[in-house]
Amino acid sequence: MKKLLLPIIAGIASLALIACGDNEEGQEQNEEPTQEEAAAQEQMEEMQAKMEEQQVAEDEIVAVVNGEEVTGEQYNALLTPSQTQFQSMGQDPTTEEAAEQIKTMTLDNLVGQVLLLQKANESGINVSEEEIEEERSAIAEQYGGAEAFDELLAQAEMDEEMLNTQLENQVKYNKYIEETLPIEEVTDEDIQASYDELTVQYEESDQEIPALEDVQEDIRSQLERERSQELLVQHVEELKEAAEIEFLI
Repeated sequence: MKKLLLPIIAGIASLALIACGDNEEGQEQNEEPTQEEAAAQEQMEEMQAKMEEQQVAEDEIVAVVNGEEVTGEQYNALLTPSQTQFQSMGQDPTTEEAAEQIKTMTLDNLVGQVLLLQKANESGINVSEEEIEEERSAIAEQYGGAEAFDELLAQAEMDEEMLNTQLENQVKYNKYIEETLPIEEVTDEDIQASYDELTVQYEESDQEIPALEDVQEDIRSQLERERSQELLVQHVEELKEAAEIEFLI
């Protein structure tokens, strides 16, 4: 089963956006931008400034979960992915209504993250240095290898201690999910049923239908992710119902 990424690691995931912005800026310094490009760049910078205004002070306490104080630093790490999600849906994340929805979404994700890690710690799950290094290598591979990943970390001003803490929590989270929420095995019948649905979609769009053997492992992975996500959402809701949660922003 493919591992799910904990929102904790979202700070790392957002590094690609930082690098992309830096690269575009560097290119514009080498090339004279057109009037349209300059206007688009100005608009993007204004949008970015407004999005940054939604951040809170790193040492501000944004919530208390079962007696554990949650800081603005933790909140800000999840804020950017929430804002990006709104943008991906074609919505302006800087409107008053969107900002309130983003805050609610970010706090909800953050509380779920804290509760899961609390349970993982209560379960006595340990993480070795080797497991942390394996997790780092796996994530670095998604960003073009160790060298490219190190450049992203430098651009985001993320030091080794902060990164290792996030990686340790990610590994701990994965182990807790695997031990606590085992998913029902995906059968050949499940794959066939999903493939049949896929073929209908391909036929309706006049696309060439891939052979089952070419896509069955992708279908299996997708079904595993869906089942794991369903169990996770249900588990987090149960943890929230039993928790003492106070929001301070």
